This record gives sequence, structure tokens and C-alpha cells, in this order.
Amino acid sequence: MFWSPPKPKPDTSSMGDRAVPNAQETLQMLYKSDKGGKNMRTTGNPLTLNPKKDWVFCLENLELAFEKDVLERITDDWNSGVDINTIAKRERRLEDEIFLALYHQARLGKITKPFAFKPGSKANGKVS
Repeated sequence: MFWSPPKPKPDTSSMGDRAVPNAQETLQMLYKSDKGGKNMRTTGNPLTLNPKKDWVFCLENLELAFEKDVLERITDDWNSGVDINTIAKRERRLEDEIFLALYHQARLGKITKPFAFKPGSKANGKVS
């Protein structure tokens, strides 16, 4: 079973004025609401996060949500030949966030200009 939002509202009293909980608070809220952790693995094999372990949430400091029109604009810019640095400045986002947006779009088949090649693939007519 994949993760689904908890039914009871989590206790956010420890968050103070912050709108978004940090990773440790998120883990604690998930654990309390599920009495045993959440399935966080996307391969289909369950991985239950034990709150007694020291977990690292990758990319926690990045904003991974994009408005649909912004994501389309980033994709159009990239496909038109605009580089990541320029797109990041235009959108006032971190370069890493722009890269992840493009990676997301590439997985959906919406990128026409490649930003990486697999070793042994044909790049500009040459095998690397």
C-alpha cells in the first residue's frame, strides 16, 4: 500500500508560526497518525520509517512545487535553448529546482532538448 494522507489532523502545536513542518516534525506527525510509520518507498516494497532512527530527507531545503503555467514556461524556455542559469534568474528559483522541474518534465516526455546523455548513447551523431 502506498502512502496516503492521514485521516486525523496531525498535531501541529510544536510548529509555532511556521506554515510548513520540518522533516523531523513531519516524520513525528506521520508516525503518530499511523502508529508505526508510513510506506515511503516507491518501488512497491514497503519501507516503514522508524522515528527512532536518524533519517535524512533529501532535497528538504528545495521548493519542489511549481504552478502549472510556471512549469510550462520553464519547459518551453529549455526546449527553446535557454540555459538553466537564465531560467533560474527569470523565475527567481534555485538552479537545482529548475533542474528538478526539467527532470520531472523529461520523465513525462515533455523535453525535446536533452540535458544529459547516457554513456554509449548517440550524442550529436557520435557514440560516447
